Amino acid sequence: MNAIDTGVYTAMHGNSSLLNATTGGIYNVKAPEGTSLPYITFFDVITTRGRTFGPTALDDGLYQVDIWAASNTAAGVILDLLLTALDGATLTITGYSSVMCLLQNLQKMSDPDSDVSRIMCEFRVMTQK
Repeated sequence: MNAIDTGVYTAMHGNSSLLNATTGGIYNVKAPEGTSLPYITFFDVITTRGRTFGPTALDDGLYQVDIWAASNTAAGVILDLLLTALDGATLTITGYSSVMCLLQNLQKMSDPDSDVSRIMCEFRVMTQK
């Protein structure tokens, strides 16, 4: 994981209620095969580097955070905890002086062929060096 991945992970992992609710764990990119529900995966979708506003560069990234659960209800409970951990959070990221994280989009999905519910969230993560 890079420094920003670590900051996003730390914010989620540091919320004890979220950590307790995601008994399957929190994973960067992909959960290991056979991971039990519920769990979270997250990854950097795209980052625009180096827009300059004044003497420092502002990086603008989009992170996808997926909640995987056995029901829409269970996924919704975890969503509320996730929003508490990330939406509007000032992340602590090594090498960056200011950071913000805001929910930009979310989609609720269910697989008709399985008992898995998924909520896909996209968070705008802006970092400044």
